[in-house]
Amino acid sequence: IISLLKFLQSPIDELNFCGFILGEIFSQATGLKQQAIRDYLFELKASKSSGKGSLYTKFKEQYPAIWSDYLEWFFKSAGFISPYELIISIYQRFKVMANFPENQAFFVKFLDFIKSAEDEYIDLDELLAYITEQSEKRESQVYVSAPQSNSIKVQTIHKSKGLEFPVVIIPFL
Repeated sequence: IISLLKFLQSPIDELNFCGFILGEIFSQATGLKQQAIRDYLFELKASKSSGKGSLYTKFKEQYPAIWSDYLEWFFKSAGFISPYELIISIYQRFKVMANFPENQAFFVKFLDFIKSAEDEYIDLDELLAYITEQSEKRESQVYVSAPQSNSIKVQTIHKSKGLEFPVVIIPFL
């Protein structure tokens, strides 16, 4: 999703466009296999016309139905609607909640994170800079915690005190 947002912010950003179309969200929604997209990109790079025109225009020519069904509206709407509305539209168009039910907690947390930053970071450029800054700081609001899951928790003895885990492993004891 971040790759798509970065591409929409700067359509000449071929790396983020490739990152998005090679990702699972795009593949699941469109039905295009990741290997088919990878093969297309490598063939395009190997062809003599690879230096003429941008990658997204070549993709649009090769896959016009997929471009019009999945990407064109975002391409035309970026900058005219709020980033929050843009992300909700991405969720809907690419059916991320239905296609990735195991990641719903992350998608909801990410949307909440965007909503909380919406008043201060109005446009896509500012929002992406804010997201990058938060992830570099490793702020807790960027990460999803799932405390009710059956998972291994690695923490200090002091943090785990009183949590009454059924099993505790203390290395090197």
